Amino acid sequence: MNAINAKNPGQCTNGTKWLLEHLICGDDGNLSWQSDPLFDIWLEVISSNLDFGDSSKDEDLRRELFFKAIKKAKRDGLRVDEWKDFEPYLQSAVSEYRGQPVQMWQILMPLGLSGPWITQKETLEVLNHKFRVARWQNLQEEIGLQGFYDDMSQTLTSGPESILEIWRFTPLLIEAYGRTQREAFEVALRHFDLLRALLTLIERYQTREHQFGFQYSPLAICPVPPVYGVFSATGSFELAYYPRGLIQNEVTEVATDVGARVESVLARIHALDDSLKVVLVDALLRFGEAMDVNDWEIAFLKLWQSLERLVHTDRQTGSDEIARRVTLLTGVQSPQSDLVKVLADKRNALVHRGQFSDEGLRQVNFIKGLVEQMVSHFLVISQKLPTAQMQVEYYKMAFAPPHELEARSKAITFILDSRKAGKQVNYK
Repeated sequence: MNAINAKNPGQCTNGTKWLLEHLICGDDGNLSWQSDPLFDIWLEVISSNLDFGDSSKDEDLRRELFFKAIKKAKRDGLRVDEWKDFEPYLQSAVSEYRGQPVQMWQILMPLGLSGPWITQKETLEVLNHKFRVARWQNLQEEIGLQGFYDDMSQTLTSGPESILEIWRFTPLLIEAYGRTQREAFEVALRHFDLLRALLTLIERYQTREHQFGFQYSPLAICPVPPVYGVFSATGSFELAYYPRGLIQNEVTEVATDVGARVESVLARIHALDDSLKVVLVDALLRFGEAMDVNDWEIAFLKLWQSLERLVHTDRQTGSDEIARRVTLLTGVQSPQSDLVKVLADKRNALVHRGQFSDEGLRQVNFIKGLVEQMVSHFLVISQKLPTAQMQVEYYKMAFAPPHELEARSKAITFILDSRKAGKQVNYK
């Protein structure tokens, strides 16, 4: 059984005591609470403090499991003096969640793409997850599309016309596994979003976008679809997910050579060591998130986060160091190297002072081009330095003066030679 860790047990104890005091348990056993802003604040503070392994990566799930535990503790009349008094309740909620059987769901993901590359395919593989390229007219025989259509008609503002709009998309169907529908959907969505991000990166590689007027459009060539569908293993309709934010019904035709390059990059990512794969996929997903918004400040920050991931930085790494690493990896010279420093300054001004250019798309174009170059260089350097640890060490030593690198090289060579000769045994 995995331990449940609270980063600040004292803080969690105080918040749990407050919540237990303010939750109201009726005679029928149902719980209620008064409208108090502290209720949501304590839920946010405590759930953000909790760590119980892989299951705690999902912020909403972490909050949901904590709330389930607090309700059980209230019904039992628990008194909390120390965090360890409440821990068994949280452990029980987490164990119950983990104990659920893993099931398969079919996830319908409409892709805003047309053209022979996608429509003539039967399957499309994204990092060991296989999407089946379906046809709307054939899907009716396999899954409960009518329930899906009815849900769309009642939920989307376009009503029954939403069915005609969704037919313009290419339906992708994927079998995803999870303890819950949401867990399975998140797995499918991560790979779907990676595909969309790569399509934009390849199609618009090193291009600049220009938009005029008061309503800007996201830069993604495959925008977020208006709806996703979740179906059981046998095909019955379960529920629909409606993405938040700006939704567009645009469909883009992509050239066959673009699709082929996307598949080539996916194959190269798949071949990476797992430590590098997770870094690059996360960076590409941040890139994709930037392409999905029409707020240039958000897009700029998402792209900067992508840069941070690609050069293996942590929370303590300053933007100047990130700019140095980007310049090192891309090998750009002045004035491009000067631009990297300018972008770092703009990031600082935006984060710390809320200042950003009125011509935000211009700044996004600059940093977008930089991220695209970085992805290419990341794949190249990964052939020489095939693990994340090697690349981290590379950045640590890359700026050292030659005499220091020579001294380190001699010391490392001496250590390795001594070990081979058996002169140093207890080095572990």
